[in-house]
Amino acid sequence: MKDQGCDEDFSAAITGASSCLGPIIPPSTGMVLYAMMAEESVGTLFIAGVLPGIIMAAAMCLIVYITAKRRNYPIIPRVTWKESARDFWRLVPALLTPMILLSGILLGIFSPTEAAVVCCLYPLFLGLYINKELSTTGMYIVFLDKLHSHRLV
Repeated sequence: MKDQGCDEDFSAAITGASSCLGPIIPPSTGMVLYAMMAEESVGTLFIAGVLPGIIMAAAMCLIVYITAKRRNYPIIPRVTWKESARDFWRLVPALLTPMILLSGILLGIFSPTEAAVVCCLYPLFLGLYINKELSTTGMYIVFLDKLHSHRLV
């Protein structure tokens, strides 16, 4: 946001305020944990969180819109449908991760523990060979750095 021309304080405020939406809008980890501990229905909690989450998000959007207009922040051009479609197709392999996870467990292809491994290795495969945004050299450097930072002196 700062690179787009927003003030640092405004950017920090938006980030901090919007972080409150995560626990409210379903499905949230906190909500699922609460449902398990309180023996409540997860579905009921999800339904209970949708409307307050939408109201909070709408109110935040309105406040940010008004503030941005008053401060004359730059307007970023809208993304075209063609660009959206192209970006969506680039994301399809990553969006398959939860489907691989759930279908693998439900079809009995692998256990939940093995599913965790698959869901770590699949994005790694995508980053290295499909998107080519990761390199083995860069990963090696990161692993060495983590190894050395956790070593007792």
